[in-house]
Amino acid sequence: MQPGDAGRVSLNPNRWPAHMFLHWVDRNGPHAAHAFDVMAAPASASASKIDFDI
Repeated sequence: MQPGDAGRVSLNPNRWPAHMFLHWVDRNGPHAAHAFDVMAAPASASASKIDFDI
């Protein structure tokens, strides 16, 4: 890939970029029972701290 291939031509100015993925579920569809399912955090996530200081 080259700079600009994904839409950004300069480096990300944020130290901690975030990404969100939304998946729409039809209220009356075959997966309606799973609309509010969540994934549990990995066990290792609670053991390490994130440095939010800039």
